[in-house]
Amino acid sequence: MRRQAQLTVLMVLTAAMVPIGGSPATAGNRYKTYVACGFNAQSEPSHACDRQGRKAAFFLSKDADVRYRVCVKFPGGTLLCETDQAGFEDELRVNRITSNLRGKHKVTWYVDDEVIGKWTFKNKNL
Repeated sequence: MRRQAQLTVLMVLTAAMVPIGGSPATAGNRYKTYVACGFNAQSEPSHACDRQGRKAAFFLSKDADVRYRVCVKFPGGTLLCETDQAGFEDELRVNRITSNLRGKHKVTWYVDDEVIGKWTFKNKNL
């Protein structure tokens, strides 16, 4: 019972130390991230693309210039990241995804090593 009380106190203290401004919910309001089957701003967010077609990861910082990293985990487990990307305030940034592998791809965006967005999409023969 005493061990349970110690763990509860530790969890409460740890939660109190997390800065309010750094929560993923706040990050979600500051950034827009998605994948689309195209390379331009008119491309609609999508979770399924033609495996031979165009695909890109889009990033928008709503209130500041930032440096970001975008990573794609491919079917089979290979991970590829583009690091030190410039994200200028209110400027939509595009990172092309050149995979024609069939299956689920997981895309993750980071700012200051904090996950600020996640998206999955499948390459299919559409």
